[in-house]
Amino acid sequence: MVHRWVITRFPDIENGSVLDIGCGTGAMLRIVHEKRPGMKLTGIDVSPDMLAIACRNAPKTKIIEADIAAIVTPPQDTFDAVLSLNVLHHLDDADEHLAILKKLCRPGGTVFLCDFSIDTIRMRMAGDWWRLRHPSYRKAFAPRRLRQMIAAAGLTITDHAILTPDWFWRLQIYHLKT
Repeated sequence: MVHRWVITRFPDIENGSVLDIGCGTGAMLRIVHEKRPGMKLTGIDVSPDMLAIACRNAPKTKIIEADIAAIVTPPQDTFDAVLSLNVLHHLDDADEHLAILKKLCRPGGTVFLCDFSIDTIRMRMAGDWWRLRHPSYRKAFAPRRLRQMIAAAGLTITDHAILTPDWFWRLQIYHLKT
């Protein structure tokens, strides 16, 4: 569902560059390559196990094992599209992450951001449970708060939705411009 939403809004460029932050298994990078084979793809993730799968799923992708926030001087204005799909809730500083997304994307470029939508009692309770049970979970946001953070980072929302893949999950997804 997330991948379909992103690819239908993907910028109409053939030979640009894409960075997928928290690329995991490389599934989104594989889809981008299938739809836009001329794109230069880069995936970054902290998990070597996930990146091993990403290398198989997206073999034409430059794969980097790192935490983007730990890179002292991340490149600036480098990518035509930057993706951060279901990463935000793992981070200590969501505002810093949004600033990094903007910095990495070329002026006028595209950013895709997706994360949990903590806008129902069910999702708030799930957030509390995840915080207790999953060491990598930090915090997810209600849509209104995340929209405020996006605006404060200097990113412009061009499209957004709440995706409901089943009766439980609620994901907020944004198509942003720098």
